[in-house]
Amino acid sequence: MINKNLFNISQPKEIEIGGIFEDSKFEISSFSLDEVEILFNNFHSLEYKYAIIEVKLNANKLFELINQLKKDYNIMKNIINQNTIYFGFICLNDNDYGEIKKYKFSEICDNFQCLILGIKNGIFSGRKLTNPIDWKLVSQFYEVKKELINIKEEIRKISNLLMKKRRRNQRKNIK
Repeated sequence: MINKNLFNISQPKEIEIGGIFEDSKFEISSFSLDEVEILFNNFHSLEYKYAIIEVKLNANKLFELINQLKKDYNIMKNIINQNTIYFGFICLNDNDYGEIKKYKFSEICDNFQCLILGIKNGIFSGRKLTNPIDWKLVSQFYEVKKELINIKEEIRKISNLLMKKRRRNQRKNIK
């Protein structure tokens, strides 16, 4: 049971969704306008209970992105019968803008309510999404690892001091 909805058990069906968030708040001001641009928005209200998100890292997959959002809608409308917003993120480089701007999103999306955001040059939240490795995250990992090693060493030193003190106390008690 999800949100007081009962589900019938039947043959398994595969569902793939990029992301689903509950009770999150969307404000365009929370994005850096140097990184994100609204390409299309026909969503009447930004008040919603759920957000469904899909991402494509290549501007040539814009139609796949929109089709995936529509598939998500067709699946989720039967599962979540509450106000839901559908976000599509697509990476764009400088060469893609001219081509993308030619599309008539209102015709492509028809009545499907969604918000499509372009991620400029593939950089989002200061990270290059198209890199196979998030080097900023790797760096943070090594910083945390180094701190843990230092903490472990400090604990070892304290433990050794406590053991020495305990042995001294034991020798004093024996005499």
